[in-house]
Amino acid sequence: MEVNSTKPSKEVYVCQERLSFVFLVIGTVVISLMMFIGAAGNYLVCFSMFKFSYLKRTLSNYLIFSLAVSDLMVCVSVLPLDIIYWLNFPHWTLGGYACNAWNSLFYTFLTASVMNLLIISGDRFIAIVYPLYYHTWVTFKVVNIAIMSVWFYAVATGVALFLLLVPPDGEHYSFNLGQSEWFKQFLLIVNVLAPFVIMTGLYLKIYAIARHHAQRINSSLSINSDDSSKTFRDTIIREVRLAKALGIIILCFVLCWLPYQIVSFLTLDEIIIEDCNVEIADTVTCWFAYLNSAVNPVLYAYTHRDFKRALRSLLCRRMTDNDDDLRTRSRSRSRTSTLDQRRCTPPQQDTHNNSTKL
Repeated sequence: MEVNSTKPSKEVYVCQERLSFVFLVIGTVVISLMMFIGAAGNYLVCFSMFKFSYLKRTLSNYLIFSLAVSDLMVCVSVLPLDIIYWLNFPHWTLGGYACNAWNSLFYTFLTASVMNLLIISGDRFIAIVYPLYYHTWVTFKVVNIAIMSVWFYAVATGVALFLLLVPPDGEHYSFNLGQSEWFKQFLLIVNVLAPFVIMTGLYLKIYAIARHHAQRINSSLSINSDDSSKTFRDTIIREVRLAKALGIIILCFVLCWLPYQIVSFLTLDEIIIEDCNVEIADTVTCWFAYLNSAVNPVLYAYTHRDFKRALRSLLCRRMTDNDDDLRTRSRSRSRTSTLDQRRCTPPQQDTHNNSTKL
């Protein structure tokens, strides 16, 4: 997906034509892999929430579920259009309104992902910094309102972008906001840069408090051994573990999206928009942005104990069922062979027994 806000120059078209074969092969393969891996992984995360009741007991898991939904929607709605684009690169054959819809979906689910991560960061911040007030402040109703607000804002952003974008006339992709260029700055600053700054500040505070809690836990292990202290330590250890998992997810998000946002910030200046190197950089960094949607399920599996348990159960169930079928068949075969032996042996045994009795 390119960042051009005006009609591309002839130099850009020549650049695209020159790189079309390379991008056709690499782009189609990369996007296809990310689409299938991301769709399968995020589907397992979403399905786990419906399948396993113990995941529903933790309110923060609902926030992770909302994030997984946004990643899943990227894989099933944005990436297929991306594949169509690369199969016809550098031409866009679906028409101007489909191009605007593609851009709108892209920013809708980007906004949803960023805002979901921001809410998750706030949830962990309250759990670590204000643990005594967590269950009072963070309730099921509050979590539902937060998730609905995130999706309402994301959908509103996508609808506004679709209405403001000018459909391209030709067969080339464009991102033309016409007289509403300010909206691109709004998307970059309010929907991406500001949440990144807030999440970074929250996590630095979370890290400092979590480190302090870890020191308190280590010092209290040899002093207090009563049940209440043990329960408190277990709670803090769990929250610290979740904070570390959040840090890994946020770090991955920043590494995947930061290059794309840097290119987007640079292309706010129309002077460097029509440059072949910028076109290439924009495309490659956009692939890294898509990669985040495929990586998040892996992060859940390796950093979140509850989801790790659920995903392992889902993935291993098929193997377990096959083993059970084999054991069932082997037991049935052994019973059948035993019955056959019994059917064959009774006459001889009866003759022997009768002779013995006589």
